[in-house]
Amino acid sequence: MSDINFKNNTGECRAFMIKYMICLRDNNKETSQCRHESRDYLQCRMDRNLMKKEEMKKLGFGDLVEQKFQENS
Repeated sequence: MSDINFKNNTGECRAFMIKYMICLRDNNKETSQCRHESRDYLQCRMDRNLMKKEEMKKLGFGDLVEQKFQENS
């Protein structure tokens, strides 16, 4: 995976992280059921320079690239 800076002291993407964690909990940690939440969380981190920007296709989200990123924080 890309270079990730886990020192996100401002909590800028916290809402996305929480959505992803709740999805994992609700789906018995089945990551394939939480791909949208994972994509949104990573997109938030890239948008805020908390991780290196990568194409979603390279991160395994090629099939979700066309779907709109929605921030509901």
